[in-house]
Amino acid sequence: MTVYIGEIRMFAGNFAPAGWMFCQGQTIPISENDALFQLIGTTYGGDGEETFKLPNLASRVPLHQGTGFIIGQTGGVEDVTLSIQQMTGHTHAMLATTSVSSQTSPANNVVAQSSTGKLYVEDTPTANLAN
Repeated sequence: MTVYIGEIRMFAGNFAPAGWMFCQGQTIPISENDALFQLIGTTYGGDGEETFKLPNLASRVPLHQGTGFIIGQTGGVEDVTLSIQQMTGHTHAMLATTSVSSQTSPANNVVAQSSTGKLYVEDTPTANLAN
């Protein structure tokens, strides 16, 4: 697999693999990381003479172009409590059939007529119960 200088990869470990660094906004010396400095400069901070900073992705999510943010800009907060007014309403169709049920699992089945305690049947939906 090709690795590029300045590449950011998601990694689930609690250590940075050899040759990699965590993106935690740390200040690093230009003299030890000249190639990376040539790519990102002081976009994320540093004095540009002896140091520069890595992006800080601790408790953050990277954004791609076109999101309204410029490179190096941060935004948002770590915790938000949403109100009902902030959640848009939406619906989901609930499909069913008039066939008699024969299955106990919903996997690959649809809701059916039941008189046996089984609720599902492997069938094509014939009715829209809700929208």
